[in-house]
Amino acid sequence: MHRMFSMLIASLLVLALSVAARGAADDAWPRAVAAFDAAANAVARGEGQGKDRSRVAAEQFREIAERAMTDHARASALYNAGAAYQLAGDAPKAVLALSRANILHPAIPGLSKRLAASRAAARGETVPQNEAASPIGERLAAMAWSVRAVVLWSAVLISWCVIWVMVFVRLAIPAVSRFRLVLIIGGAAMLFVVSGSWLGAHEWRKFKAQSQAIVLIETTPRDQPDELVGQPTNSALRPGIEVSILEARVGSDGRRWIRCAPIDLVAGEIARPLWIPETTIERLLPPQPAASMPPS
Repeated sequence: MHRMFSMLIASLLVLALSVAARGAADDAWPRAVAAFDAAANAVARGEGQGKDRSRVAAEQFREIAERAMTDHARASALYNAGAAYQLAGDAPKAVLALSRANILHPAIPGLSKRLAASRAAARGETVPQNEAASPIGERLAAMAWSVRAVVLWSAVLISWCVIWVMVFVRLAIPAVSRFRLVLIIGGAAMLFVVSGSWLGAHEWRKFKAQSQAIVLIETTPRDQPDELVGQPTNSALRPGIEVSILEARVGSDGRRWIRCAPIDLVAGEIARPLWIPETTIERLLPPQPAASMPPS
């Protein structure tokens, strides 16, 4: 009896904490939206504090993204954070936030255009005002990549169960139509293969993003992970440049260095790998330990 009472109290405590967290999250979103609207109005009026207010709104959305429970909610908050960073004129952080949103849910309306504009601004290029609509193929791909993991997992589990149920039905009731069973098993097997393959592609996309980062602080790459021994290159990496991380090492100066290769998004190529301090970059997705079940 005492144990049941303790379990009941613990369950009520967990429920209360969940409700409190939900209430805080529900309250955080309107406050962030209000902060963004106030910042946009301040920027439109030419007030000097408009950009500072935009950064505050961006950080609020970023905090919401860190507490979000699903990829869709996290991507929505990151998209708004990227838009706020754009309003603040902080192109590198806008590229980071919008790139993260693009990995999690690329079908958000306007995401691809905002990301392209932020990348152009980070490279110092003119941001096109009127862009053509995205090709239908890109839009379909974005919608496909935006299918939630929980939907794919459900399809995999349901199709797997259907296959074995039909097998047991065949063994238990031999008189059942063999053609119908083969048709059902074939359809379930196809759903299992397609859903499983797409789920694997989703996880690979996220895993690959863990080795990609955005330069946030301008830095001069070196050929060795050391400021004294390593020879600097002729050109610096500008904030907002996307790099592919190849290796991490602690240099003789005690600092952590990253061996990375800048990604040329225009040519689709990766430049020669060089070393930069780890403090100058931020990964698109932090490395995470393997889990038994995926996030929803």
